[in-house]
Amino acid sequence: MENTKKTVAIIPARGGSRSVYKKNIKLLGGKPLIWYTIKAALKSKYIDRVIVSTDDEEIAKVAKECGAEIPFLQSSETAQYESSALSALLGALNHLETKDNYFPEVIVYLQPTSPFRTSEHIDKAVQKLLEDETLDGVFGATEVNQHPYLTFEMMENEDPKHLYDKEERSFRRQDLPKRYITNASLYVTRRKYFHNIEEPKPVCPILKGKVKPIIMNRESSLDINDLIDFHIGETILKSKNEEKQILIGNKKLGKDNKTFVIAEMAGGHNGSLTNAKQLIDIAAESGADAIKLHIYNVEECMISTHKLYTKIKDLEFNKEEWEKLICYAKERGLKVISVPGDMKSVEGLSETDIDSYFIYPACIDDLEMIKKIAQLKKPIFLQLGGIKINEAERAIEEIKNHGNDDIILVHGFQAFPTKLEDIKLNQLKLFKDRFNLPVALEDHTDGHTKFASIIPLLGLPYEVHAIIKHFTINRALKLIDHESALNPDELKTFIEDLREVEMALGKKEFSKFSEDEKEYRNYVKKRVVAKNNILRGRIITEEDISFKRANEGISSSNKKLIIGKKANKEISKNSSINLNDFE
Repeated sequence: MENTKKTVAIIPARGGSRSVYKKNIKLLGGKPLIWYTIKAALKSKYIDRVIVSTDDEEIAKVAKECGAEIPFLQSSETAQYESSALSALLGALNHLETKDNYFPEVIVYLQPTSPFRTSEHIDKAVQKLLEDETLDGVFGATEVNQHPYLTFEMMENEDPKHLYDKEERSFRRQDLPKRYITNASLYVTRRKYFHNIEEPKPVCPILKGKVKPIIMNRESSLDINDLIDFHIGETILKSKNEEKQILIGNKKLGKDNKTFVIAEMAGGHNGSLTNAKQLIDIAAESGADAIKLHIYNVEECMISTHKLYTKIKDLEFNKEEWEKLICYAKERGLKVISVPGDMKSVEGLSETDIDSYFIYPACIDDLEMIKKIAQLKKPIFLQLGGIKINEAERAIEEIKNHGNDDIILVHGFQAFPTKLEDIKLNQLKLFKDRFNLPVALEDHTDGHTKFASIIPLLGLPYEVHAIIKHFTINRALKLIDHESALNPDELKTFIEDLREVEMALGKKEFSKFSEDEKEYRNYVKKRVVAKNNILRGRIITEEDISFKRANEGISSSNKKLIIGKKANKEISKNSSINLNDFE
């Protein structure tokens, strides 16, 4: 439904939180808490302006960086702990109307403490209001987790006074009738709703008049007020990351899938189509899943005085040549990862069968190019080597803002070759936790050393979704990028080793015993045996038994099953004892 009415989102964010200091900008999943609400509002198809109303300059600065407007700072009177939410809202509306000459007709009031309320929830609420002219407002609600039938009031003598009668409280939990509660995540009203409100109340009186809810699930309704809520939020974000699977062609990346191996050709073809095809053959025969192709128009991505200009110019293929190589790679069963160096290279090959894009550090500030790649709706590998955290945040935000959430962060940089001390594998976990996105490892270790095959394997415990590895026709030929490249036989051996290490790591779960584990358990386990010869008819005591490794018999933990029982036969010393040996 098209909205012709001016619609403003107002996000209250005072600085004086009592439960958690500066709660509204405390990091959640590597982002300020308020970031999630601002981004949801900006993404809404109905909202014209996103206003953060705050008394705190630090919060104002963060909110502005997140994309919100801060047209004024609240007065200290309207930002106290005891101040009403309605006071802040009416103050914001008054400023917009008297200072900005902006008269919104629909008000979307969003608490910054609801990080999992999405633009879809906002749009659903606005649409519901617009479709029914008789409605005064729409609010977010969720099914109660703790049912009101189970509640009681504590009396002075500490006796519980149940708020519902015994008959209502006799339900089994699973049979209780559904009950709902407002989740405080969003309120949508018409401007005229507030015209007759003279005395602000402690909370926005959105539940008065004719109102309807939109029902949200428990996760979307999470309202973060204390550190426990922050921990819950982190757990939700981590779970989303772990469960997420990304599809590259028909190959799945993510939980319970094999590590995606990308063979990087880079400039190893030395400008020869014959070499490039040979490299594609090597990648396919080695067992790689994909080939990574550096596609660029040198005139578009580099000035002629750059020190690499001549070298890169000699490696350049034209559009038709790249189309042939992409087609050939697909024929060999490889997925194609494009590393475009400029906008022309993105647009020129956007109609070809490219499976995924790789954003190189050189292009991290080219937001127009990143936008174009994001709009192609293909998975994106974002390389973090040599870029700052704020640059990564900006690129990730640009990609997500254009409807693409299939992002894999790539750790590693090329130093021809990269020193061991510069590899910093522990940063994989930092990036994964900071951005709540899957990670990949691009390794550029010296190809002449044993570590060229060891280092990338060490990425597996960090749960990398993909490993990117340089390779060459023959390192002795010293073709472009040979320093960190594997020879064909080394690449094949590396991938074989990778698959065996994956088997050794197994899944992150307690699984059933294998047959070998069962056999091991059987021959190492201690069991109950006779300490001395036991005569028939003897009542068994602790003195009659001992625990030794034996092939059969009662487990030592079950000795109580035979203590005090009468032996129905003679049992010789060191013989296993079974339950059927007793009356």
